[in-house]
Amino acid sequence: MGSQYSYSEKMDKVEEVIRDMDLTDCQNTLIGIPNRRKGISVGEKKRLAFACEILTDPKILFCDEPTTGLDAFMAHQVSISL
Repeated sequence: MGSQYSYSEKMDKVEEVIRDMDLTDCQNTLIGIPNRRKGISVGEKKRLAFACEILTDPKILFCDEPTTGLDAFMAHQVSISL
């Protein structure tokens, strides 16, 4: 997100994407600590990666099987976000 957005606008967008990608339950989970914590699930990792990309509202987004490994509900949510 560029500097043309205020801090408040950025946080609003982040919260919106967290809700849309159903990441609210894991939004405060530490990740990347092998053998110390479970972290987030594979599906949450996939949704998080997708969420990071759509935060910037890109004009073009190349997706290679973005719904693979997601349940039907989350696959639908990702499709709507596209």
